[in-house]
Amino acid sequence: MVKVWNWNRPLREGGVTASQFSNHFSCLSQVILTDQTDKWEWELGLDGVFVVNSTRYHIDDILLQDGGGVTRWCRLVPLKVDILLWRVLLDIIPTLVNLVVRNVDIPLILCPSCGLHVEDSHNVFFHCEVTMNVWRRMFKCLDLSFLLFNNVAELCIWVDSNTLLQSKKKAVEVIVLPTIWMLRNGVVFQSIKLKRSSIFDNIVLHSSDWFSQRCSSTITWTLWLQNP
Repeated sequence: MVKVWNWNRPLREGGVTASQFSNHFSCLSQVILTDQTDKWEWELGLDGVFVVNSTRYHIDDILLQDGGGVTRWCRLVPLKVDILLWRVLLDIIPTLVNLVVRNVDIPLILCPSCGLHVEDSHNVFFHCEVTMNVWRRMFKCLDLSFLLFNNVAELCIWVDSNTLLQSKKKAVEVIVLPTIWMLRNGVVFQSIKLKRSSIFDNIVLHSSDWFSQRCSSTITWTLWLQNP
């Protein structure tokens, strides 16, 4: 680049103007001028052309939270059950604690079933005194060693850990959690007293209903009660 400026007065070495001129000259020295027409280039696209799709993905990457891994689906249960499990994994179900976080005015956030702990998703499905006893009975029914989980993510890891017991473990995941949540809603909205025996009976009932409607083989109610 050739300096073609004509200055009315010489630049004083070490002065502000000379320093600014030197910086500007360094920046412009990297510019390569061509005979092409000026145009905008889109940095998010490989070809430099603006497309809505690349913009949407860029905004989603910034604003949306991580989905927590691959979505888990089970064809043997209703779609609403799969959606509930997905919401539980993301901890976006309307527990009392989550409602308070969203500025809903709730006078008491203790677990409506046991009244001992605040009601978050961990307490609803695992730490509540009532649900813990249900888990013990469920493991015993499936002839599995009892394990106490801290959250749904640990349960999913356990379900995927051993393919030999996959069917039994999957039953625990897709049946027990939705049944506990449905009965919890009965306590909150209909003031139904939650009993351990009723929870387990509903688990057996729902599992029989869901599986019989979606399995190719016929399963009688008597056979299901003998070997759920």
